This record gives sequence, structure tokens and C-alpha cells, in this order.
Amino acid sequence: MEFTGERFIPEKTDGIIATEHYHRYLAVMEFLKKNSDKVVLDAASGSGYGTNLISKFSKKVYGIDISIEAVEYAKNNFSRDNIEFLNSSIESLPFEDNTIDVIVSFETIEHVDLTAQNKFLNEINRVLKKDGVLIISTPNKEVYSDMVNYNNEYHVSEFTKTGFLEFLNQNFEFTRIYNQKFEIFSEISEYQTEKKYTKLELDSTKDTLEKYLIAVCSNIEKNTRELEMTSIMKLRNEITEKSFLFFNENLQYNEEEKKGEIINIVDNKFNIKYNISNVDPKSKNKQIRWDPVEGKMCFCRIDEILSDGIFLDVVPVNATEYYEDRFIFLTADPIFNINGDFSNATYLEIKGEIIFPSNYEISNMINRMYMNLTNIISKLESEKVK
Repeated sequence: MEFTGERFIPEKTDGIIATEHYHRYLAVMEFLKKNSDKVVLDAASGSGYGTNLISKFSKKVYGIDISIEAVEYAKNNFSRDNIEFLNSSIESLPFEDNTIDVIVSFETIEHVDLTAQNKFLNEINRVLKKDGVLIISTPNKEVYSDMVNYNNEYHVSEFTKTGFLEFLNQNFEFTRIYNQKFEIFSEISEYQTEKKYTKLELDSTKDTLEKYLIAVCSNIEKNTRELEMTSIMKLRNEITEKSFLFFNENLQYNEEEKKGEIINIVDNKFNIKYNISNVDPKSKNKQIRWDPVEGKMCFCRIDEILSDGIFLDVVPVNATEYYEDRFIFLTADPIFNINGDFSNATYLEIKGEIIFPSNYEISNMINRMYMNLTNIISKLESEKVK
């Protein structure tokens, strides 16, 4: 699926845009953790990445999008038992009255005209339960467009903060507006401990103009205060990734026998367990390849690998270097080999830490490697002259 700058595609989008998109969904995830019995609609779900994130804490999630291509991409990349992706317009939602607990719609409403916006709002009011919650975002026209004289060709009708509030108040008794912006802040971490000291200056007395507006709407006031979005997101600590094992059969890794598991990374730490009891013993008696994450450069530390309680060794295949007890992978396909006799093993458990580096950190590492290589070449050339 082509990246146009509007529909977010995880593997094709830069860090700032990715952070802005993920942060909204992660805030919803925090809300759903406390309300995991909800039926949720992700309206204009696009590639499905956000639908997948919030499905972890939902009873059922529907993702709808007007693009057939986007729906097919979402089905192929983010399939889960409690997710259903549907091809639908926001002007006519394919659900019965009063059946949805939470509706999420991020960066959608500015893409349609005023007539379609009002139809969407009426449809939201129809399908949402009486105590339901709408969480909706849009660019702040004053900052996003007017202040910088910018015209987004994909946007049809943008909102100011006042206009957005007036629009939503047509159908909801209570609306709470949040501002979203991208900030730089300073963090000091104590060496090799979990202690962190973060300084972020926020002046709560100022009604600052931010790039995006996020509204939480309901006809029950307490529901608009249950979702706490005032937060600094540590994106790399929260993403749930897919992790794979490949079994070495006659020196060929067997794609059909591979085992995929969700690896939930919380505060950089993970503990993942694979059931390998149903794998053909001939496929698993030599060596296992472990791909910790898909499509991500990472810093990875392995604390323990156990097979039925026996500790095993792990060898990084394509790590760039080893730094402060972590392997550094400047590749989107990190690979480890795990050595042992797995012929009778029933499970494999891996504990460790993964950090996804920022573009700045990646740049620093590449520069350091370049300098090291330059020094080696200079040394070899000087020795040749001698």
C-alpha cells in the first residue's frame, strides 16, 4: 500500500508522524485496560495498526475504512480473533443502533465536507450506546494550516478549536478537549538502574495552540474524565511486536514450522514463551533461529533462555556491535541462533530487554562505526607505508 502522507503505514512512516499516531492509540489502550469488556469501533482504521493495538484490551474491535486496499492490507497484516475489518464509509456505519461502547476516529473528519461530517456525527450518535464514549482527533486549523500558510490537498474541511467544540456539542452533552504536540524533553537516567529523572516544563495556565486537537465526548460526564491523555509517551516501551522461531531442518530454516508469538514490551522488558511440543522432532534437534521483532532496528539484551528449565546459549547472527550488555542491530531483521538439543523439548522461554533506537541514536551509531572504520583503514595504510 502506497504511503501518501495521510494514511499511516508503520514500515513507511517517519519517527515524528509515527509517534503522533501511536500516542493517540496508546492513550486509548490505557483507558481500555480498565474497561476491557468494551465493543470498539475504529472509524477510518487505515492500515489497521491502531485497531490491532487497542484490540488487546477490547472484547471486540471493528475497523472500517472506505478504501478496499486499506481493508485488505489490514486483514493481511493485523488479523486477530477479536478484530473484524470492514469496507465502509463513515457516512453510513454498518451497525445496529446502540451497539458500540467506544468509537475511535483519528485524523478522519477533516477529509470530508461539512455534509459528510454531520452525517458521520449523526451515525456516531445512532450506533453509540447511551453511556458510550467518542474519542476523535483532527488538526487544529489555526496551527496546522493558517499560521504556516499550509494547504493539505487531502483535507476538505478543517476545524479551529472553537469550531470543533461547537460541532461536537451538537450531539454530546460533555466534551473534553486535549491538545497534542511533539516536544523535546530532557531525561537523566542513573547508570544501570531503573531510576530516571525527567524534566518537562508545562504551563497549565496557558491555553496553548497545538497542532492537533483530541476530543473525548460522552453524555455521561465522568466518562470524559476516565481517559487520561495528559502524558509523555515512551513509544519504544509500549509497542507490541510479533516474534518468530524458525527450526533448522538440514541446515534450512523451515518456514512452515515457524512459531509466531506476540511479544509485549513493557518498560523495555519482555518475557516470551513458545510452545514447541507440536513441532516435528526432526525439525528442532539442531538449532533454532529467533527473530525477536519484525522490521525494527533494536538494542537487544538477553537475560535468560530456557528450554524445559535448561539454560541455553544464544549467538547474535547480524548484530552490528555489542555495547553496554546489549547487542545492537542496525537491520530491520534482527536474528539470533539458539544452540541446544530441542528434539524432546516442549517449550522455549526467552527473557530480556528490547529498546527501539531513535533516528538520532541510529545516526550516532553509524557515525561511530564510520569513525572506527576510518581509523582502522588509516592505521593499515600507515603500516603499509612503513
